[in-house]
Amino acid sequence: MEAHGGSFAAAGEVLDACAHGDVWTSHTKQRNGLNPMWNEHVEVGVSHPELAVLRFCVSDLQSAGGASESSKDYCFATLPVAALRSGYRSLPLRDKNGCLVS
Repeated sequence: MEAHGGSFAAAGEVLDACAHGDVWTSHTKQRNGLNPMWNEHVEVGVSHPELAVLRFCVSDLQSAGGASESSKDYCFATLPVAALRSGYRSLPLRDKNGCLVS
């Protein structure tokens, strides 16, 4: 999860420890493709909610030789912070070309 926009935008497990531009990454869940659930806590802070967006990205981290990691992004969703409301939500995800993933 990434937060962008304004003079401060960050995401992390504890917002007080975050710096501008920090990105939060969930723990890897093995064999969890049909009904993914993470149940993790993340805090997001933005200085200007009217300018900020949240980007959610589903990636596959693959170890390349054990030392370095490369990431393959499968799909994403980007939402304006000012439009967020409390409650349970589902996000329509898009592929790298912007087409809806069904």
